[in-house]
Amino acid sequence: MSDPLSVAGSAVGIISLGIQVCNGLLIYADAIRGRSQDLTDHMDQVRSLLALFKSLNLTIARLESLNPDNAKSLLDHLQQAEDKLRSLQELLTEVGVPPLTTADFKGKMKETYRAAVYPIKKSKLEGARQTVQALLGSLSAAIQTAGLDLEISQSHVLQEIRSAAITTDSKSVELKSAVEASFSKFDSLEDTFQQGFSDINDHLVSTQQDFHGFSTHTTTQLDTINAANTEGLENTRVIIKMMSDMSIQLKQSSSPASSGAAQSLSVVWHSHYFSSKY
Repeated sequence: MSDPLSVAGSAVGIISLGIQVCNGLLIYADAIRGRSQDLTDHMDQVRSLLALFKSLNLTIARLESLNPDNAKSLLDHLQQAEDKLRSLQELLTEVGVPPLTTADFKGKMKETYRAAVYPIKKSKLEGARQTVQALLGSLSAAIQTAGLDLEISQSHVLQEIRSAAITTDSKSVELKSAVEASFSKFDSLEDTFQQGFSDINDHLVSTQQDFHGFSTHTTTQLDTINAANTEGLENTRVIIKMMSDMSIQLKQSSSPASSGAAQSLSVVWHSHYFSSKY
């Protein structure tokens, strides 16, 4: 596989020479128009060869980038044609058409010179015609082969692109399905979370209500217990006071009369206790 720069550079030089030679031949043929119908008729081949060189000038670099082997093969054909192009260039110089000739040059050729030079150079011009035919046939075949191979190569490239596109579409469908499945799972998970949060909230509300009921019930029981304790404490105080009074009275009494008085006091205490309780 060759360097694309060297192939393109070499090919462009030969192509440029071919364009110059073809332009010179057309200018000379136009200058001697009417002197030889054969030469004038064969200028169509020169025009075809000129179009071929111009086409190569536009496509050789692209051909090299797409198919280096075909570009190298085409360069080989151009190099083989270079000697023929040089011979045609020498012929044009002999008849007075210099290199890099422009279309204006034909108006500067003198009529007498044009009429005199054609009979002398007729055999060489016939050789030039044959050379043009050979160049056109050889390069056309080479370009046709390169173009066919290029079409096949492009066909393969297009097929690969098409296959890649189909694969990409398939992967896109799979990705879309995966994303949709993920969203579906996410929605289901979201519903589960929402239901769980709702259940937790209901449980918290129920627990709060139960706690409130328990608190109310506990407060009531504590109030009842507190009231009972208060009442018991008050009764205990009464009993202690009455026992203290009885103890004092007993100490003060030392006779049977005192004992009777104590019994009377006991009766009074019982009656006072039960009356205060109920």
